[in-house]
Amino acid sequence: MKYFARITSGSADLQVGNFLLALALLALVFALACAPHHHHAGDDDQSPVDDDDSSPADDDDDDNDDDASPDDDDDDNDSADDDDNDDDDFVWSVMGNNYPCLEAVWGTSHSDVFAAGCGVLHYDGSTWAAMNGAPGGAAIWGASHDDVFVTGGGGSISHYDGSTWTTTTIQTPLDALDLNGVWGSSPSDVFAVGGEMVGPAAWGWIEHFDGNTWSTNAVVQPYLTCIWGTSHTDVYACGDDQVIMLHFDGQLWLPVQGVPDAANSAIWGVSPSDIYSVGFGSSTGDNILHFDGAAWSAMAGGPFPGLAAVWGSSSSDVFAVGGDSNNNGTILHYDGSSWAVMESGLPYLAGVWGSSPGDVFAVGTDQFSYDGIILHYGPPE
Repeated sequence: MKYFARITSGSADLQVGNFLLALALLALVFALACAPHHHHAGDDDQSPVDDDDSSPADDDDDDNDDDASPDDDDDDNDSADDDDNDDDDFVWSVMGNNYPCLEAVWGTSHSDVFAAGCGVLHYDGSTWAAMNGAPGGAAIWGASHDDVFVTGGGGSISHYDGSTWTTTTIQTPLDALDLNGVWGSSPSDVFAVGGEMVGPAAWGWIEHFDGNTWSTNAVVQPYLTCIWGTSHTDVYACGDDQVIMLHFDGQLWLPVQGVPDAANSAIWGVSPSDIYSVGFGSSTGDNILHFDGAAWSAMAGGPFPGLAAVWGSSSSDVFAVGGDSNNNGTILHYDGSSWAVMESGLPYLAGVWGSSPGDVFAVGTDQFSYDGIILHYGPPE
């Protein structure tokens, strides 16, 4: 009270009156502060309405979202199911079986496919037709539609420039060179491999094209049958004499160590660490080999029939074709985990290539009639 009296002014009576008035005001403030707080009825009514009004709308939105989500999932599932069904619906069908003998196939797209053998056929997406002036051969590869190479007997290498075929002959001691494989990393980096018998020995030839001329890159033992690579400094050549695999690092051809005992007819890969080689087996029956970037090993599931060619669209979609002299042709497929027979009871098949998982061509020759056959894998027509 001394403090309050000190900040007021006037007479003693006025000071006492002011004091009492202040005390009364303090009491009123205290009473109001301590009194229980009551919501207004309007507020109580309004709050539930706001909650009720907003919650159903939000719930409806959530419900709609939930309703939409299964539909979206269904659409996605339907799409996935359609894709699966599409894959399941792919079939092998005969495109023709009265062509000249056929040994290899390659192309740039579904409407630009070449098949080589006793001549060269071309497919434009609707019709197969013989190409004028094409001498034929055992292997085919191209950098583009107007830059295609075909190799064959007598050391012949034929080139198609989009309009005309021209042929170069590789000279060897006996002029009996069979060129069985061709592959390139570019139009100016093309390899061809083969071999010939010189006395009792079989010699292998590796030829190289630099964009202008062909030259002998290496002469090795034994006979070579296939070639493939990922680049100029990562090329493999293989042979049909057991355990022959060579690797080119851009400078030298050197034997690959640790390759299982198997004759190799063809080689193809997805990458430097995912390569497949197929052939006609060995004493153990192994005829599909795989390289994982560190070592070559025989793949489980065999023995398989003799295999002449391999191609795939990915590491989980690989095709291999072959057969035997009794006309028992076979098509195998690898799904990334195991090999399985897709088709059998066909004429002997020697080549396979595709533009996509659902657009694959296989070619071969009936061992009795010597007629060429062309098969296609894709949606049923």
